[in-house]
Amino acid sequence: MAGHDGKRGYVQRLSVVDSHRRRGIATEQVNLCLEALKNDGILKSHLMILPQNKAAQKFWASQGWAYRSDVLLYSFVSGDNLNI
Repeated sequence: MAGHDGKRGYVQRLSVVDSHRRRGIATEQVNLCLEALKNDGILKSHLMILPQNKAAQKFWASQGWAYRSDVLLYSFVSGDNLNI
């Protein structure tokens, strides 16, 4: 799932069940998301990965995505549930 704010694209979710991995499904999902974003005039996109998710880091790097250390992520939670 991907979307945009009018300037930048954001990949929100990408998941392939373990039994179907290594078949090009995730790559096709990424390509479809990026093509849809490009059709909306969005040429730069971002995503977030948890530091412990090494498989995701390896996958996104293999797709040409670059790790960035020059930005910080801030979050705000309205309420008591920090895992929303």
